[in-house]
Amino acid sequence: MKAERAFEFVDIDDDTFGMSPTLTLRRLRQISSDVAGVLYVRPYGAMNDVSAFFLELRSEKADIVLIDDCCLAPPQTVQLKAQLVDLVLYSTGYAKYVDLGFGGYGFLRADLDEKLAKPENFERHDLDELTWDYKNAIQLGHEFRYQDSDWLDLSPLGMSVESYLSLVANAVIAATSHKRQLNEIYRSHLQSEIQLSQVFQWWRFNVLVPNKKELLDLLIKEGLFASSHYAALNGIFGPGEGVNAKRVQKNIVNFFNDFHFDGQRALRVAQLTYQHVRAYS
Repeated sequence: MKAERAFEFVDIDDDTFGMSPTLTLRRLRQISSDVAGVLYVRPYGAMNDVSAFFLELRSEKADIVLIDDCCLAPPQTVQLKAQLVDLVLYSTGYAKYVDLGFGGYGFLRADLDEKLAKPENFERHDLDELTWDYKNAIQLGHEFRYQDSDWLDLSPLGMSVESYLSLVANAVIAATSHKRQLNEIYRSHLQSEIQLSQVFQWWRFNVLVPNKKELLDLLIKEGLFASSHYAALNGIFGPGEGVNAKRVQKNIVNFFNDFHFDGQRALRVAQLTYQHVRAYS
């Protein structure tokens, strides 16, 4: 949004929950001269191998900018020597795999010139207003109309890059251990047929359930909580197709496995979900 770039959404694949390579390449061939880049978002933080897709995109359009958005994945603190994409993004902000409450970084391809963004004015109320506006648009299914403001925080971290990355690396170890414990509770107490495969279960534990609103309301009534990401964004943030994305949106529920949740609550969530799914079987 800050870069004033228009973008178009491509539907996801049913099995990978990620941007469809077939549809993306087809669309790229139709409007190649208008496409500056492709932003690939790792679905639920899944780090499956998509290098063949990136190579196909590069062979189709040599100067295309490729961005690998790994913001929901376990953040890596060492750059790969043979990085296929131009930029890999990680986040350590709120509700990410490692939640430090701040921060994020990226790795540029080694042969690219680094151009640092100049710090701008940052106003907290501008960020809050932007957040409310886009969440409201998603909830209502309305087109989001962006208005520029001072919402982007580029202030210094308050520590060296080395100290920050060391903090991230240690936090990944702790988060992974906690997530494994809670994931095992979910895995062992829920019907296997509603669970996404293991590769999608690290950011949160994801299931596909009938009548998810009823389940979410039940969890809230019991003093628990879960989320329901992600909504199909075509027609809200830009044009594009989203048939599969909307189908997944209808049934997806994300169970928490971070430090805001413990084993006792994870077990109760699993028990209530098991009963909910069984009632619809």
